[in-house]
Amino acid sequence: QLVDGTGLPLVSLITPGQAGDSPMLLPLLAMPLDAALPAQERGTLIGRDAQLTQLNHALRQCAQLSMRALLMTGDAGTGKSSLVRQFVKSRGIPAIELRCRPESATTLFHPFRRWLRDATVPNTARAQAAFAALGDAFSDQSNRLECASRQAEAIVNHLLGMLEETVPDGGLICLDDLQWADPGTLQLVSRLVETPLHRRLPILVGRDDFAAPWLSTTAIARIQLKPLSPESSLELIATLTQGAALEPDTSDAAPSTSGIVPSMSDAAGRGMRIPRLSRVRPEE
Repeated sequence: QLVDGTGLPLVSLITPGQAGDSPMLLPLLAMPLDAALPAQERGTLIGRDAQLTQLNHALRQCAQLSMRALLMTGDAGTGKSSLVRQFVKSRGIPAIELRCRPESATTLFHPFRRWLRDATVPNTARAQAAFAALGDAFSDQSNRLECASRQAEAIVNHLLGMLEETVPDGGLICLDDLQWADPGTLQLVSRLVETPLHRRLPILVGRDDFAAPWLSTTAIARIQLKPLSPESSLELIATLTQGAALEPDTSDAAPSTSGIVPSMSDAAGRGMRIPRLSRVRPEE
C-alpha cells in the first residue's frame, strides 16, 4: 500500500494469461517493479521522479485489481494537474479528465454535464441508453435535482456506466479540483472509490483542504505533492535559463514550485517572474 505518498507497494505478480487480452495491460505487467521510468516521462518534469513512480505503481496495482483509487493533494500551483497530464501523455494511457469549477459548485454533477456536451458516445447499447437517460435528466430536471434522491442515485449509476463504456480497460479517470466539487459529484466519487470500476484507475486531485467523501476505512493510495526542494528549484531555474547566469539580485526568484518546465512565453502569460539573465561567455 502507498501511504501518504511514501514507500512503494508490495504486489504479487500475475501472469500475462491472467491479464486477459488487453493490449494495455500486458506491457505494463511485463515491466519489473524497479524499472526506471522512461526518459520521455521525466523529460519535462524536475523533482517529481518519486511521484511518477508512485503513479506507475498505482496503475499496476489497478491492473492487478488491488488498487481502488489514488488521491493526490497539494497546495495550488504545486503542479498536480500537470503531473497527471505528463504521466498520461508519456505513457500513452487512455484517459478522461473532469474538472470541477468554483462557479459551478452548486450545480449537481457539473463536470459531467460539461463532459457529456462534447463526449463521443460509444456505440454500445449500454452507453447509448445511459446517454439518453442523462440527457433527459439534465435538461428537464436540472434545477430540481436533490442529491439524496432516487433520481440522483440513478444519475450516478448512468454516469458510472458511461465512464466504464468510454474509458477502456487499463485507462484513467481523472477528477480534478475536487475542492470545488458539488454534492452530486462527491456522491459519484464516493461510489467510484468504494465500488471501483474494473481495471480503470480513478485519480482524484484536490487541494490539501479537500474532505474525502468516502468511508474512512477505504484504503486508497495517496500522494501529497509538496513544493520543490531548493535543489530542484535551482535545477528548474538552470533548465529555464539554458546556460545563462542569473544576476545577483534575482537568485532568490524561483519561477515555479511545480517542477514543470514551462516555455518563457507560457511563464510570462501566467504572470510568472522571469529572472534577468546575462549570458556566460566561454572564457568565463
